Amino acid sequence: MYYRPDIYDLTNMGIVVFIVFIVVIVLWAVYDWEPKEDRDRSHYNWDVSRREGKK
Repeated sequence: MYYRPDIYDLTNMGIVVFIVFIVVIVLWAVYDWEPKEDRDRSHYNWDVSRREGKK
């Protein structure tokens, strides 16, 4: 008996890679969408205060 990659093994690898891919996408989306407004708002406030400081 010699080892050969079965279709079953390849399917399992595909499923694992797919699940990891989905988890990464979901985590990235959750992390990216929520704080984006706060980041933009803080950046905008910093920009406005800097502009007001220049006047």
